[in-house]
Amino acid sequence: MRVRGEGPIPARIMKVGEAPGEQEERAGTPFVGASGQELNRMLHEVGIMRSECYVTNVCKVRPPDNQIGAFMALRKKDISPLHTRMRDRYVLPPISEGYKELLAEIEMVQPNIIIAFGNLSMWALTGKWGITKWRGSQLQVERGPKVIPTIHPAAILREWSQRAVVLNDLRRVKRHMTSRVYDNRPEWKFVVRPSFKTVEDTFTQLQYQLDTTSSEVWLDFDIETRDGHIDCIGFTWDRSNGICIPLMARGKAEGHWSVDEEAQIIYWLYKILTHKNVRIRWQNGLYDAQYVYRHWHFIPRGAQDTMISQHSVFAALPKSLAFIASMYADWYVFWKDEGKIDQNAPEEQRWSYNLTDCVYTREVGEVLAATVEKMGLKEVEATQQELFYPVLRAMLRGVRIRTDIKAQMAIDVQEELSHREAFLYNVLGHSINVRSPKQMQTLFYEDLKQPVIYKRSMYKGRMRMAPTVDDEALTKIAAKEPLLKPVCNAIADIRTLNKFYGDFILMQPDEDGRMRCSFNIAGDAGDKDATKEGVKSAPYSYRLS
Repeated sequence: MRVRGEGPIPARIMKVGEAPGEQEERAGTPFVGASGQELNRMLHEVGIMRSECYVTNVCKVRPPDNQIGAFMALRKKDISPLHTRMRDRYVLPPISEGYKELLAEIEMVQPNIIIAFGNLSMWALTGKWGITKWRGSQLQVERGPKVIPTIHPAAILREWSQRAVVLNDLRRVKRHMTSRVYDNRPEWKFVVRPSFKTVEDTFTQLQYQLDTTSSEVWLDFDIETRDGHIDCIGFTWDRSNGICIPLMARGKAEGHWSVDEEAQIIYWLYKILTHKNVRIRWQNGLYDAQYVYRHWHFIPRGAQDTMISQHSVFAALPKSLAFIASMYADWYVFWKDEGKIDQNAPEEQRWSYNLTDCVYTREVGEVLAATVEKMGLKEVEATQQELFYPVLRAMLRGVRIRTDIKAQMAIDVQEELSHREAFLYNVLGHSINVRSPKQMQTLFYEDLKQPVIYKRSMYKGRMRMAPTVDDEALTKIAAKEPLLKPVCNAIADIRTLNKFYGDFILMQPDEDGRMRCSFNIAGDAGDKDATKEGVKSAPYSYRLS
């Protein structure tokens, strides 16, 4: 059954979902049922009524099992002769025809802004893919209305913590619903690929300001690294102006500057970053500080780490710069992919990315400081920020490794592994790879006939419940079936011992015989993307966070 759009024509706001579900198909109306009702509540909370929105989907028919992958080839091997190319993907007629109908609806409704719920709708309207990255971004249909993508309300019912995030995106929609163009696009004045004279003039002005001021001067600081070396350095001193100083250059093994010029720049950096009146703001500053110390032997005067500030006020929420910028920045478009090292992209793109990090760090830092004040968390924030330098010292000093004890530990771990593997072989009658999900599921759910334990996982672009035999599942199986507890314990031990052996015993210490790692004061609780964006590894050393 086709589920067509409905709502006022024209309408300032248009809501576009992916495809109808079972309840939408039954009612013949988009966004009904539990997820639709929750969406209506969230819209009401931010001051938007459903009755003032035109509501539709990209795909007008329900896909089998509610899996959009049935209509879109999400992998190369899924492409069939029936698929046609649309943008950068291959789709079946329900999507290609639904997209044409969606364009006609946009022309008819003439919305100022479109809320794109989920991956498919965002991709159909903007060509972007990856809703968790791009949600909250201020995008636009080509030669059409504004688009703000966000997480589908059905996902909120599965993961309630996402509700506050979607509410924030809907508030952004509310702010921008009155016109078809964004009126808050910033005019950033970034200096990239500066001449030596420009660098000198910039540092001279900053030095003069620091020497003559009677108050603190905030600078936002960020570095990009490549192959264990500092690639470029970014500074901003307000929300619009900044300079990126490259050190490495494509095709120039000797670097961007001459030896004398680079030495002079590092000296200027030292004078600015350690000045008594400077206050450095950075995101995950432990990473930047350890690189600066290892390469240049001084430590900047850090005063606010925005990752730590986010941890102080909302400990359970993600803390990557992309996430906190999506929540607190007035203008936001996801930019993190621009920082990837790409030999085909101009170097200026990476340098502009570096400064974009800086200006977002400044804005979210100021917002978080004000939030700390309003929430009465100044003491909490001060305590968290004060951990920065003791943790940095521990990271730089490292832990001395006794090679004799480490060698004996390797023998002991291998012996313990062999005991447990022999136990499993004697009990099961065959060897088994405990790191193979397929073999583990066959053992417990087919051979041993245990009730299947499920967990949420991403499959073909949609969240689904999939069988699992992870450590948590083993604990549940052992509790329900005591006879299997020794088997579950042996498997859990083998996994732990293999992890310990690979991550610690085989890890080589640094040249001075010490092992170093990177600690994350903010932790990773509630931050699924921290390891990808917010927490970077230490140079020449093992990362432990």
